[in-house]
Amino acid sequence: MILKEIPEIFFSSKTNLPFENCIICNKKLANQKVDYFVLKSYRYYKEYDKKDVIYEMALCFKCAEMLEESYSDESNERIEKYFADNFNLKNMLKLISSNNYNIYDWIAHCACKGMHWKKTNSFHIYGIFESSKIIYFRHGPYMLSDEVMADIANLLSNQTIDSLRSLFDIYSDFPPEFRSIFSIR
Repeated sequence: MILKEIPEIFFSSKTNLPFENCIICNKKLANQKVDYFVLKSYRYYKEYDKKDVIYEMALCFKCAEMLEESYSDESNERIEKYFADNFNLKNMLKLISSNNYNIYDWIAHCACKGMHWKKTNSFHIYGIFESSKIIYFRHGPYMLSDEVMADIANLLSNQTIDSLRSLFDIYSDFPPEFRSIFSIR
């Protein structure tokens, strides 16, 4: 595990600075000895070779665990199996062993399908952070293509989707675009 300065691609697109608060509990994140996740999703417009942030969020570990607890056992098992079968751990280990911490080498290709982000319609980048540092380790940071997100959404049980929708009703700060992922069925 290596800690580095947060790359700008993981900054909030609203402030052009690192995320300050958890989207659910509003806990301060940077410089507070708090571990948290950042998710940023992009739409890629091939005809213009441009990408735009669709939604973004930071979640402290405590709130991320609460979200995960809303998943049914069936959903958790399916998702764990999906990542065990598809996540390219070998590539992450190669980046670590070569001391390559160029963020774009970590997030340019889907960690499960291997496709470059320019071959997608949308893509999602994930990172884990400790205070004001990004953590490079065998599971990230990474990128997932829109195909992987569709695969994962289809693995969720109806119970999990209902639980997530209820949480989204309680915590209204979740971006509508994020909510829509769980409305496809």
